[in-house]
Amino acid sequence: MKILTRSRRIKSALQTVTKRLPGEARKTVEGFLDRVIASREWRSLGLGGFDPSSAVTAPLFRSLDDLGSERYTCQLIFHLPVVKLFSNTALIGIVAHELAHVHIAAGLGDGWHEEMKQHEPAHERRADRPAARWGFAAEIARLHEERRKTVNPILDRREPVILRRISERFEAEEQEARKRSGATSEDSNRRSS
Repeated sequence: MKILTRSRRIKSALQTVTKRLPGEARKTVEGFLDRVIASREWRSLGLGGFDPSSAVTAPLFRSLDDLGSERYTCQLIFHLPVVKLFSNTALIGIVAHELAHVHIAAGLGDGWHEEMKQHEPAHERRADRPAARWGFAAEIARLHEERRKTVNPILDRREPVILRRISERFEAEEQEARKRSGATSEDSNRRSS
């Protein structure tokens, strides 16, 4: 498992959780999880929305040829704009919850991501059970309490600003892509007419 984030909070929480994991669970998680990364940007979710999740267990495709196949490994992606809204105790709960997802995915084997997406609400509830058995019940409870009482209200208040930032980032990326390709905005306007 490669830890490819500089976030001290995430590294500390990962270290705390992995130290407390039962031996067999730790071995399974460390053997199945390829990498841990963090995203500094707000992520869009569908049309006109943003992703409020603090972390996701996601497939890691090694090549474009692998897209759409079951040839992928497992990665854990933390969303720093959301993570920073949680206390250190709740962050330990987030890590325990996500490592429980990894443990469940390892048990599912090939096609784990499709299976988990197909039954996402059930898998979200299911991940708290092994995390609690591993000794993280208090941290999981804190995570849910902070999500409900603090984080969701903050995200609701900040939604217009978050959506504007996402839009501005997309526009900047689009302009940069046009510059790299040699296209001007006039060229783009003529093509769309």
